[in-house]
Amino acid sequence: MTTTASYDVESNRHTFALNLIDFPPELERATVGLVDRLCGVVPVWCRTLTIKFGDCDEDDSVAQCHVNQTYRFAVITIGSYFFSSDDADRCEYLLHELLHIATATLAEPVRSMIDDLTDDLPRATQKAMRTRLIDGLEQTVQDLTFAILPLITGDDA
Repeated sequence: MTTTASYDVESNRHTFALNLIDFPPELERATVGLVDRLCGVVPVWCRTLTIKFGDCDEDDSVAQCHVNQTYRFAVITIGSYFFSSDDADRCEYLLHELLHIATATLAEPVRSMIDDLTDDLPRATQKAMRTRLIDGLEQTVQDLTFAILPLITGDDA
């Protein structure tokens, strides 16, 4: 059974729709509170943010993000491990995923360019280029997470 709860989230820059899908009721309030704390990093182009509670595509992922700039939305899937973590880790995990949305304006064109330019190259070369892009994106997003998190939480760590 799919359940959806919708909210309007107002950051200091814009308002976007937040949809929570398949959340246990006891986790919904905590998630909305966390989004309220972090909503300032959601870029203006993102009009709808959907957060789904469920399994991630990769077994070892706490969360994952899918961005669709054309239609101005993003979907974050968070697994059960997310909620077995403490508040500080949940804040870090969600901030990391939200920063994937913020960096998509750079990441998606580069990803498309790699696909276009490597079409005639061997699959191993294509995979190597995509892997380097993904590794670089993850490192950048994680560095941004470490830089921004203390500004949001007030921690000096």
